[in-house]
Amino acid sequence: MKNVSFRHLYFQHKKLKQLTAALEIKQTLLLEEIQRLKQQIHHADQHFLNLITSPSPVKHHFSSFFISNHSGIKTVQVRHINNAVFKLNKRELRFNKELIKLKNSKELQRRCY
Repeated sequence: MKNVSFRHLYFQHKKLKQLTAALEIKQTLLLEEIQRLKQQIHHADQHFLNLITSPSPVKHHFSSFFISNHSGIKTVQVRHINNAVFKLNKRELRFNKELIKLKNSKELQRRCY
């Protein structure tokens, strides 16, 4: 009977070690993704500020695609930037939830030992 329980504990310990390693890798990837998303948000904010503050926007070859309103802010660009920022915030929220799940599962593993 002792051998069976020891064997069971050994395999359970081995599975937990594998799970811990996988969770650590996933956590690292999620942290990298969060950093990348924060960098993209920062760039989008800078681009948005440049659009608002520049007195005469630089003409690009695609500038005819954008519609300007009377204040000089290109509404289509602003809408695209807002959509991109919204998507990035949504991803960041999802990744934060994943991180919380990972931390909770690590705490459970620590309690098992």
